[in-house]
Formats: sequence, structure tokens, C-alpha cells
Amino acid sequence: VAINVPSSFEEDVTVAQGRLEVNAHVAAESLTVRNRGRVTVAAGASFDVGGSEIDLRQGRVEGAFTTAPVLRKTTYFGAELGAMPQFSGDIVVEEGLLEVYPGGFGTTAGVTRVRNDGQLMLRGVGTIADDIFLENAAGPLNRGGLFLGGVCCNGTTTDVTGRLHLGDQGSIIGAGGNGREGIL
Repeated sequence: VAINVPSSFEEDVTVAQGRLEVNAHVAAESLTVRNRGRVTVAAGASFDVGGSEIDLRQGRVEGAFTTAPVLRKTTYFGAELGAMPQFSGDIVVEEGLLEVYPGGFGTTAGVTRVRNDGQLMLRGVGTIADDIFLENAAGPLNRGGLFLGGVCCNGTTTDVTGRLHLGDQGSIIGAGGNGREGIL
């Protein structure tokens, strides 16, 4: 489905199993992406999620998301953040895997939190200025609340220039080149 004219929705927009392409300015109270849904905001367009949050259960979001106060990863299923150049909200990984690709942290004006059952996997992100709070995060199957690298990255390193807090009981940080096999 494509939205090609400026539009406003007073309720939650839900994308499930399909793809939503936004080619104009769109505003919604909140956005839910589940069941491998995908939302892509084209260059020159924007998606204003002003009232609540982006609830990313399973799928991918990328493009110019504006005024969303929080992007929340809420299920055990995997999800992805593509480039989101205007996103300035907080990222909260409550559960499951959130893979972040270059540009996925947006303006890095927010804070990133990873809860015990969540994992933040950085895929060639480069530099992250966000403060990252691993809240005693072990990640799914104890493979790390924060994971650096993977097969995508061709040796790319990630520099974390913001604060990295491991929680009052500590967290697991992993790294690897061919999947998710390493633990630091």
C-alpha cells in the first residue's frame, strides 16, 4: 500500500505482513508494525507519529519519522531499523532482537534502553552518540544485551561515544563476524 497524498489518521496505524510506502507527509497518533510488516518513508516525505510511539513488534521501519517520542521493540520476534535520519526519540528494546543498520539511530538525540530480555545488534552503524542503558540485559538465549557486528558488516567497527551503563547487576555484551557466536 502506498500513501501518495498528505494524510492524517487520528488512531493507530497498524502494518502487518505487508508494506506501507509513504510518499507524502503523513501524521498518525501511533504506529504498530508486526508480522513482518515494513514501513518505508521515501525521501522528501515524512511520517509524524506525534501522540504516542512506534510499537515495533516484528518487521522493519526506515525513513523520515518525526516527532515520535519513543520507538519501542515489544516482542521476542526480530525487527530492524533502517536509516531514520530525522528520528530524535528514545529507543526501548523490551524483548527480542532489534537490528540497527547505518543511520538507524536517527539524530542520536534520544536515549537507548535495553531491558533484560532484549538485544540491540549494531550492524555497521559507525558512531553512536546515544547514551545506552543496558538494564541488566542478557539478551535472548543469554547472547548479549548489546551485540556488535555480524555477517553484514565486513569488518566495520562501531564507536560508542555516549555513556554505556551496564545496569546494577551487569549486562552481557557480545561480538562476532559470522553470526552471533562471540561474547566479550
